[in-house]
Amino acid sequence: MARFRDFDLFRGQITPARLLQQTRVHKGDMTQKHFGFSQQDFFMLGSRVHTIYSLGVSVSLLKTYSDLRDIDVGRMKDLVELAAMGTKPSAIVHLSTFSVPQIQSWHQVQRHDRHRVIKTPVSARSYVPSTDDDNGYAKVRWVGERVLEEAASRGFPVTILRGSAMTRSIATGVPEPRCGIVQQGIMGMLLSGTVPDVPGYVADFVPIDHLAKWIYALAEQPHATTITEARFYHVTNPSPLPIVDIRGIDSGTTKTIPLKEWFELMEQSTAHGSGDLVRWAGIRAFFETGHVYWGLETASTERVMARLGINMRECPPVTMDFLTELWGDWPSRDA
Repeated sequence: MARFRDFDLFRGQITPARLLQQTRVHKGDMTQKHFGFSQQDFFMLGSRVHTIYSLGVSVSLLKTYSDLRDIDVGRMKDLVELAAMGTKPSAIVHLSTFSVPQIQSWHQVQRHDRHRVIKTPVSARSYVPSTDDDNGYAKVRWVGERVLEEAASRGFPVTILRGSAMTRSIATGVPEPRCGIVQQGIMGMLLSGTVPDVPGYVADFVPIDHLAKWIYALAEQPHATTITEARFYHVTNPSPLPIVDIRGIDSGTTKTIPLKEWFELMEQSTAHGSGDLVRWAGIRAFFETGHVYWGLETASTERVMARLGINMRECPPVTMDFLTELWGDWPSRDA
């Protein structure tokens, strides 16, 4: 209830009384098997649920695959088990990340086609990250998708949505907490008037109210009678901004510098908030793999959304005006 008030979500027909009447909270723990539920409670919940929205994940660019596996892969397996408890499999709607297809840019990645980067919303089976324990976050997200794909091949209705960085709701204007990794990188560029020499890097943000509308619309589509594979969609901004078009807040200009030099500058001059240095260390480790935040293809998802009566182009494009508004909130946000 407090979080709804913090983010100004009690609007229109959504009132505290209605929220209490129409929702039931099951207090679980993502670090525990079956989310900490007893076997009986786990079975009762699974036998009654029709659609499972998988939106929670442990995020850290510094943790290893072993550190994150139990939470981000183990709980994915629990979700499939939960979906199997009813008389027919429950639908699973999973919010994944644009970082999964971006694994294709890593130095140590196995790709079936070395000459083509796949940007369309399809399975990630054609590329495999390195099997070492480092850089666990993107790896557990890749494995999570593959777990759900295996469930889909066995008849589970699975929808996988790959999103970019989320920002404040356009409707409420309440800023998100100052903990976004993608946001911190872009804010560092605005503050310093410099960008790293990383071809293809874009600023890709989607306001949370637009993302929520997209997720719900895509999740509500009926599945085929016979299910053999997961459905994939890209719910990123259709109009991201190449970082070469970013201008410094104070200077009004941009200087492109080598990636290593840029990180040194960021850590020395832009780490002003609580947790900033840790996040910069994580971002540096992530980019040392060869990772690039390049834009995903959204045209096929846009066509599906158009049939559902939603124009994804109504999402504000990422422009300097858009980034300047984000910057206005950034220094004062809680870490």
